[in-house]
Amino acid sequence: MVAPTAVKPTATHPFTGRDVPWLLATQAAARAEHPFLVWEPFDGDGYTWTYREFAEAVARVAAGLADHGVTAGDRVLVHLGNCPEFLAAWFACSHLGAVVVTTNTRSTADEVAVALVATGLGPVFATTVSFADVSRGKPDPEGYLLGAQRLGVPPAACLVVEDSPVGAAAGQAAGMGVIFHPQAAHPDPVAAAPGARYLAPGSALGALIAHAMTTGDLV
Repeated sequence: MVAPTAVKPTATHPFTGRDVPWLLATQAAARAEHPFLVWEPFDGDGYTWTYREFAEAVARVAAGLADHGVTAGDRVLVHLGNCPEFLAAWFACSHLGAVVVTTNTRSTADEVAVALVATGLGPVFATTVSFADVSRGKPDPEGYLLGAQRLGVPPAACLVVEDSPVGAAAGQAAGMGVIFHPQAAHPDPVAAAPGARYLAPGSALGALIAHAMTTGDLV
């Protein structure tokens, strides 16, 4: 699928219209079952996406973004580490003609602030906590406790969504409700994040968050 922002092909330039979406679609058609992405996480099982599988995943993410009103020219904040979801989001935005603005857990407070302004999301966040704000990283709860303090709410009223066991442990140590939502299916999520609510990859995270924040129940 050619992005809606692509220049219409002409007879005078061989690369006109050959953008990122075109490249993925072309490879998915020509090399459908060949490996495209090999993921070997530190925690949990690895997985290999074929060109076909990855193209299908990108199409799903693009459809989800479009359902939320993302259109050509919009700026989308993607706050992720090195993971398959980052690539899927980046390719999906290219399909829609949207601009990806990236941050991650190692971003400084200034970098996060710039990204929030660039995407117009500044008013959505009451506060942020970056690695520069704390002296001890996860599984120490310092970062989460600082966030609760800045928000002016007790830790027990907070909900943590984490993709790693050390992050889940930090949330637990802070006395917060924790959803353990790893990037890949975990072989033993109960042992990896005891006390946390395990939510498998691809599950309805938004629905669980809404349920937990309105009822206080993670079941």
